[in-house]
Amino acid sequence: MFKYIIKRLLQAIPLLIGVSIIAFSIMHLAPGGPLSVYTLNPSITAQDIDKIKVILGLDQPVHIQYLKWAKGMFTGNWGTTFFGGRPVFDVIVERIPATFLLMGSAMSIAIIIGMFTGILGAFRRYSVFDYLATTGAMVALSFPTFWFGLMAIYIFSLKLGWFPSGGMFTLGGEEDIFDLLRHLVLPTFVLALVLVAQWSRYTRSSFLEVIHQDYIRTAKAKGIKGSK
Repeated sequence: MFKYIIKRLLQAIPLLIGVSIIAFSIMHLAPGGPLSVYTLNPSITAQDIDKIKVILGLDQPVHIQYLKWAKGMFTGNWGTTFFGGRPVFDVIVERIPATFLLMGSAMSIAIIIGMFTGILGAFRRYSVFDYLATTGAMVALSFPTFWFGLMAIYIFSLKLGWFPSGGMFTLGGEEDIFDLLRHLVLPTFVLALVLVAQWSRYTRSSFLEVIHQDYIRTAKAKGIKGSK
């Protein structure tokens, strides 16, 4: 077992290196490159851009930039933000509680609804509910999450005004639990939508596999009802 774990870890090293090279290349191949936030600012001159390149080390060869970037990623020195000049690591750590809250809420809803839908669809196979659930899951999996997010903001925030379009609390308001839940509803259900589709399909397939096992058929043949 220990040798297997070591082998898998060693096999992951080339994969991680390849992913890091691709991520680094995407930053440089993007329009404007890493300095796009500055080049799109009309108040910054070409001389200022050259100075920023020297400060950030972007005037050095690409392979040197990659090695320094990879070393910083590995050691936790992720640089500073373009806006505010704060350490990137501190900004990420600051956002972790909100991320856990959002993902935890979305995952909890997805598991509950997804498993219920999948189990009911398996026991009522080829019923109207099963067809509707299957179609809804395929539709949810066919569109990217950000599209559902944009549509949810447009309908429920801009048009109906039921929920805020962003943030965790209302600016200038009381930061209580009810305000937090109001801000949490829209993003939670948008993220849970695709997760519900995944969990329902997985649960349905798993239950269909189980209920067609030989011991299930044997139990039914001996008179045991399906509700037991």
